[in-house]
Amino acid sequence: DRPQFPRFFRTTMPDSPKPAKSTKPTKSTEPTDEVFDPMQRILRGLTGTLVAATIASFLYGVTGRIIVKFASSPVTSDNVTVKNLSAAVRTLVIGMSALGTFIFAFAATGLLLLSVKTAIDLLGREPSES
Repeated sequence: DRPQFPRFFRTTMPDSPKPAKSTKPTKSTEPTDEVFDPMQRILRGLTGTLVAATIASFLYGVTGRIIVKFASSPVTSDNVTVKNLSAAVRTLVIGMSALGTFIFAFAATGLLLLSVKTAIDLLGREPSES
């Protein structure tokens, strides 16, 4: 009944079925949102903002130095192919550096906005009765 595959396929396909996975629930080591109170969430968001903004600032400086270096050292070859390839590589390097910069900048902005929203939600919530 079973179709015949080439030998290299047959060695990776066992004839017997795989044993069933255990249905026993496993404990997750990842923290859940319920573990952190709103103040901890705000502090985690602000800490993430600080880290992402620091990395974005560093990458912004590196991108600027790369641009200055490329602009100050033109290609000295007369070969058109070399000029075209060097222009493509320079564009790729500058683009990747700028992409990394703005990814971290947008992450920092998003984390900051999330922290502000969480703080506003915390202030707008009615105090719990104890």
